[in-house]
Amino acid sequence: MDLPYRDKERLYQRVVAGIGWPGAKPGAVCVVGEEAGFRDFQHYLLAEAEEHDPGEFLKICVDLQGKYSISGFYGRSDEANLEYLNQWNKERRDKHLSPLYVSSAPFSDDGRLQYHLSIVKDKLRVEQKSLHLGESRVSGLLMEIQADELGKVVDSEHPLVAALAYAVSTLVIWKYVDPTPEPEKPYNPLRFGLEDNDYNPFKF
Repeated sequence: MDLPYRDKERLYQRVVAGIGWPGAKPGAVCVVGEEAGFRDFQHYLLAEAEEHDPGEFLKICVDLQGKYSISGFYGRSDEANLEYLNQWNKERRDKHLSPLYVSSAPFSDDGRLQYHLSIVKDKLRVEQKSLHLGESRVSGLLMEIQADELGKVVDSEHPLVAALAYAVSTLVIWKYVDPTPEPEKPYNPLRFGLEDNDYNPFKF
């Protein structure tokens, strides 16, 4: 299990990244952390990046994964980009370098962002603010999108906005589950190293 990420201000129980694939516009990645210890979870934008070149974009993602202990990357399952990712990963493995895996963000099949952006905008409302973007580029882009335009927004035209929306919606929809360790069995020197289904010469 990945260790939680901690910066100078807080401890995060989960850190994920959303991606908007490169295309006519630069590919984008947003890293979002979920602060530990709160029932009404607070989410923080930890990093954002954009890059036109597909290979360089994936390398940026790998670098961010190491820096922020990212547990998963989430985006739309775009066939062409995933095929390129498979080839890129193969070359990485041949060089004994770590690959990158991207999972499908929830409800992302058609690339439309209305659902995801509704979650983001709810978390940005002053009276219930639980998403903190700081002085980021994506924050300014979000402000340019009006409520009556949400149904028209697609990830290919707004990769950076999509990256944030996919990351935040993933954390909100797939709730945090506190890992509960299995209770330790009492130590028995006659059972040491034996599983329950192992042959036990001392069992009658």
